[in-house]
Formats: sequence, structure tokens, C-alpha cells
Amino acid sequence: RYPDGGTTVLNTAFYTQTNINLFKKLLLTTGVRYSINSLSALFNDTSIINLPFNQITLHNRSLSGSIQFIFDLNNIISFNGSISNGFRNPNTDDVGKIFSKNDLSVVIPTNKLAPEKSTTIESGIKINFQNKFSFQAQLFQTNIKNAIEKREANLNGIDSIFYDGEMMKIIMNTNIGKAKIRGVSFAYQFNIT
Repeated sequence: RYPDGGTTVLNTAFYTQTNINLFKKLLLTTGVRYSINSLSALFNDTSIINLPFNQITLHNRSLSGSIQFIFDLNNIISFNGSISNGFRNPNTDDVGKIFSKNDLSVVIPTNKLAPEKSTTIESGIKINFQNKFSFQAQLFQTNIKNAIEKREANLNGIDSIFYDGEMMKIIMNTNIGKAKIRGVSFAYQFNIT
């Protein structure tokens, strides 16, 4: 199910954050992170699935950051907003796992997967009544570049293989281009005592 020669993963990051009170009612928070990620997976036995490679090696670096403000209008209402970017490095499940959930298709390893990169914009309001009841609403949108999704694929020019006693369609994790996530979230808290 996983690379039989083992997988080595290294995730290292350096992070700094600063909180600045610009005015009495306005707080600004900024942060920067530099990440270094590497993955190496080795396939010793490729007889079950005839992969065109026996090793997967990924090395990715990323600089990401965020900026957020919180504006307290009064003791009851506050507004917030932020913009941030980030990334998700492919992991062992994304690139090296072989599995089937439904006996119709089988997900096979890939050595051509780039990290997902995202940019998120968020804004919201929080209402707090004397610490007895609070309500918060947030709007957000995330734009993703190199989004990863399972798609039908070919291996050595064929689209199906014999796996686990069944003929199954080949599926691989693939970078599909762009994706967008929009949403709204609500939260409330009520202190009874």
C-alpha cells in the first residue's frame, strides 16, 4: 500500500510574528513563515504495478505570510479582516499510496505533483454582550493554484490495470490548475452562569 523501500520526510519552518497597536482601538498582526519540505519514497518491488519510476523525490520551499487587523468599535462590536497566503506540500498519501475503495478504480503513485498554493481573504464581525453572549460571523474566499485532485490517468499507455483480483480504472492525484473556495461561518457562545 505504501512505498516498500520506505519514505523519508523533512518539514522545517522558520516563523516570526509581530503585534502592533496602531491606535487605541486598532491591532495589526503580521507574520512570515519560510518552509523547507522534502520527501523521498523508494519502491523496491514494482511487479504488482509496473511504475515507470522506482523513486519519488520532492524538494519544495515556500515563503508565506499574513496580515490581520482587529478594530474595536466599542466594548460590544469589533471588526476583523485578514489576507494570507500558504501552501500544502504533497505528502506520502498524495504521491506514494496505492489503494482502492470501491473495486472500480485504483489510486496509484505519481512522481509529478507540485505543491498547492493558496491566497485567502477573510473579514468578519464579532458582537459581545457583557461576556454573557457573543456572536461572530466571518466571510472568506480562498484561491488555490495547482489544486490537487484525483483524476483518471494512464500508466504506460493504459487506463486500467488488474489489481486485487479485479480490472480497475487508474486514478492519480493530479494538479488541476485553479480552484476557489468561498464561504461564511457563524459562531456563538452563551454563558449560562
